[in-house]
Amino acid sequence: MKILVTGATGFIGSAVVRRLLDRGISVCGLVRDLKKARTLFADVDPAKNLTLLQGALEALPTAALAEHDIDACLHTAWITTPGVYLDSPLNEDFLRWSRKLGDWMVGADISYVMGLGTCIEYGPSGEALVESKSAVAPANPYAKAKVALHEHWKAQFEATGMGFCWGRVFYPYGPGEPLDKLCAYLLRRLHAGEPIELRTPHSAKDYIHIDDLAGAVGHLIHQRAEGAVNLGSGEAVTVKDLACKAADTLGRDRDLVRVAAELSADPNPLVLADISRLRELGWEPSVGLSEGLEGELSYLRNTGAIPAASVNH
Repeated sequence: MKILVTGATGFIGSAVVRRLLDRGISVCGLVRDLKKARTLFADVDPAKNLTLLQGALEALPTAALAEHDIDACLHTAWITTPGVYLDSPLNEDFLRWSRKLGDWMVGADISYVMGLGTCIEYGPSGEALVESKSAVAPANPYAKAKVALHEHWKAQFEATGMGFCWGRVFYPYGPGEPLDKLCAYLLRRLHAGEPIELRTPHSAKDYIHIDDLAGAVGHLIHQRAEGAVNLGSGEAVTVKDLACKAADTLGRDRDLVRVAAELSADPNPLVLADISRLRELGWEPSVGLSEGLEGELSYLRNTGAIPAASVNH
């Protein structure tokens, strides 16, 4: 199998590329910045079959792609800028570009496709979310565009006999995540001894470590699984508990974790994956939250985002 991976230098995309290579799968990574990509994957064993191809969704290098014997595609490329992506007008652009990617894949006789969606495709629920039962009710442009692509590709690929899997990603964290994402933010701020004021302390989310997420995606592709699949840990953690665990990881006093005087309403106070289907397909999460935060702390120190020489209080 040789698989095209869009968004190959992204937080999720780069982790999955490495996991696919470890499985012996040949990867053609579509990247905007070839120099950045070569630096990112400089440690990859040359014996592993990784090809980096410069291009973008809006300008697919179709001639160059035709030179590679690609028979599958993992689509991860999308706008993910924290604080921006949910309501960005670029979501409509990515939807349009992704539809064109689907047209190209049909014409290129790609046999299998996996796309990455989001847990917020689902509507609010007080229970664990189940692929075949929970209501799909997207509430923002990002989620609406993901749902629209899922529906479009499902109809398109079923009509052409292509295998198709749609992974609904819950809350990934770990080495490589943007520094202003929640876990990295908590670790950096608490390391500096700065208090954290939580406005949604009781909101509970399903956090999945990036290694587990990449492992699940790699497994599903290897199995050529089909249909919608939740990509989560199967456990919900409140924001307050997450912040306290981050403090513990740093050896900081939990008194730095405070509940704000004025709380904010969370329209989705519980976002939890039922991962029964993922388990039925043969995959199980293995990275616990404490272990995951320890690993992220090491990464932040190694990259200089947190000073390596630190004194715990």
